[in-house]
Amino acid sequence: MTFQELKEALHLFGFHEKDLLTITKIKERHRALVRKVHPDLVTDADPAKIRELNQAARTIMDYVMSYRFSFSPEEFYRQIP
Repeated sequence: MTFQELKEALHLFGFHEKDLLTITKIKERHRALVRKVHPDLVTDADPAKIRELNQAARTIMDYVMSYRFSFSPEEFYRQIP
């Protein structure tokens, strides 16, 4: 994965690289976007669009799941002020 691929995936989901996201928020956005183009819910659904959304979700989740966390007090208070 490249940073450009990550940025494109975030953009497709309507996120920005500076957004602080949770896994829950990513999954909720993925579900909402797929519902808009799913063949069971939309008559003129494009299977390529679902594949594009699924690939973007994989790209974002791969990045999130490989992220290294710091458990320092500074990082804790930065995330939970």
